[in-house]
Amino acid sequence: DQQPIVKDVNYMFELIQTTLYHTREQHALFKSYLLNPSSPHHRALTFIKTEIHLQHQKRHSDERILQRYMLAIFYYSTMNEVHQHCCEHDFVNSNKHECKWNFEFHNGKFGGASCDNPHYPDTVTRLDFEGMELTGSIPFEIKGLTKLEFLSLSNNKLGGSIPY
Repeated sequence: DQQPIVKDVNYMFELIQTTLYHTREQHALFKSYLLNPSSPHHRALTFIKTEIHLQHQKRHSDERILQRYMLAIFYYSTMNEVHQHCCEHDFVNSNKHECKWNFEFHNGKFGGASCDNPHYPDTVTRLDFEGMELTGSIPFEIKGLTKLEFLSLSNNKLGGSIPY
């Protein structure tokens, strides 16, 4: 029966749209991104939709759906082909809690997401990607990680500013 899955996907889409995109312009931009299969937003949403299909029996909380979506957008916005060959199965991984989305890069650096604050055990509070050869732009959606206490993006080739 596909009904619960379709309902979950529609709910997830509305949750993401209403939580992260507040203005009419942001809504229009979000919808345009979703029409482009190579956009980080489309790829992140596809990842979340796939998770819903695989795990609809044990649905994540709204907070975790949003957190996984924001981290997936970050991944698809900043990781280049080198990362996608070495690291995608470790960072954007349906079988792992997002607090464990991390990897060892080919240069021996270790980075990723972690949940280090005992007051927020299931919430990403740390992103450490120093020296991971990231490229692209820091996505607007990262500002939705409201409990983020530590962000290290130095020694990369990122453009734009850190949204706040």
